[in-house]
Amino acid sequence: MEPPRSVLVVKKPFTKSTDKALLEIVNWLHESHPNINIIVEPEVAKKFENELPYVFISQGHGDEYTRIVDFVITIGGDGTILHVSSLFNQCVPPVISFSMGTLGFLLPFHLQHYKSALEDIIKGNVSLLLRMRLSCSMWNTEGKRITKDDIEIGNLQSMNEVNLHRGRYPHLTAIECFVDGQFLTDAVADGLIIATPTGSTAYSLSAGGPIIHPSVQSLIVTPICPRSLSFRPILLPPDVKIQLMVSLISM
Repeated sequence: MEPPRSVLVVKKPFTKSTDKALLEIVNWLHESHPNINIIVEPEVAKKFENELPYVFISQGHGDEYTRIVDFVITIGGDGTILHVSSLFNQCVPPVISFSMGTLGFLLPFHLQHYKSALEDIIKGNVSLLLRMRLSCSMWNTEGKRITKDDIEIGNLQSMNEVNLHRGRYPHLTAIECFVDGQFLTDAVADGLIIATPTGSTAYSLSAGGPIIHPSVQSLIVTPICPRSLSFRPILLPPDVKIQLMVSLISM
């Protein structure tokens, strides 16, 4: 196994404690492993241009990050990890997360242990926990992709969940749910959540969904305040195609 050649370091913004932690970790990495290229986001590079003159700046997202980044360090909370997930259109490289936020469902490492944790990663003495993401596309009633400013919205990647919600509409919404083209149910509710095991501890949990271990590959369909008391969360295989359609009676 070849040692990593580049690392992307991402911090929680607007926080002095994460500023200090980033400077400490990046300076240690540069001194201890000068062969590793350290990449930061443009706003971080601009803020610390005097303290960190040796870092690289990536102006792109998606395919460029996938091509050049070997692993990612996050400094913050769960929201920082979700931000990192949004940077990659395809596979996300290994992520090591140091807890400095308010929520820590996804954060197994404490900041004071960053040296030993990073040494293990660089030497390859680690095990990986794979987490699935959802790929979401949006279509109108004519079978065409929804556009924004006359530009088609492509597939979106979600680490936690996708939800179809009534928004500001004051009444319950009727949503037709299909799985692999087969009709599953007609839900009358505030909305429906499609969650990953990672997202099972987020919005889905607040709506009454179960907690699923990340290694259990599955999808959770959780209703949001359903009218029917018999509509409970449903667990589905991870490779199914789920279609949610707003029923004509809601339009």
